[in-house]
Amino acid sequence: MKLSIKLSSQAPVQAGDDEKNQRTITVNPAHMGKAFKVMNELRSKQLLCDVMIVAEDVEIEAHRVVLAACSPYFCAMFTGDMSESKAKKIEIKDVDGQTLSKLIDYIYTAEIEVTEENVQVNSAPANSSACHTLRAHHIMHHFIYSS
Repeated sequence: MKLSIKLSSQAPVQAGDDEKNQRTITVNPAHMGKAFKVMNELRSKQLLCDVMIVAEDVEIEAHRVVLAACSPYFCAMFTGDMSESKAKKIEIKDVDGQTLSKLIDYIYTAEIEVTEENVQVNSAPANSSACHTLRAHHIMHHFIYSS
């Protein structure tokens, strides 16, 4: 059996010599980006959303499966024995509303702008761009990358 794997913009890579049993697997690198774009459009229209995430006075409609797929924090929350796994409205106390909104936007778009205004800084000595960057990385690590 021949197995071909190709990216949509490249020629197939083939293994073996048996033409009769050839199989091709095509990988489209743009597929996931398009899928997330549609999911974000659905979210912006509040379609198929199954959870509301709340921080301070900010309420964000979202899809559990998207949040869980992109964030170990949300995956543990939605798939474990926590009460949040079934709740329709979940309050997050670890972060302010604006930052949570930016993080959820990042989950759907893979884009985030880190500015002095959208990064929490807890003390005056921490008021430098390096500290803002460290705080942003901490938030991203906690909600998106941590397990």
